[in-house]
Amino acid sequence: MDGQIMDTHQGDIQSITNGELIGVFADKEEAEAAAKLYNIRFKSFDGRVAVFEADTSADIQKLIEDGKAKGWPELSINFRRELY
Repeated sequence: MDGQIMDTHQGDIQSITNGELIGVFADKEEAEAAAKLYNIRFKSFDGRVAVFEADTSADIQKLIEDGKAKGWPELSINFRRELY
């Protein structure tokens, strides 16, 4: 689980990859433009979902909130839920 934060909550496990964000975009170019706005690294685009990576020292929640306040495309923390 290198580079991940584990959090247990009501019988499931949330695995949050450090610094990884996701967002839904019409195309790859739109996703790359969002990466420039947020000053984060564009990692991949598949289907309409883009994956980004922020500096692990960054406050990810603050980054998301600041972007929302500025009217930038919405991003979310990338996490998975798994049952025991």
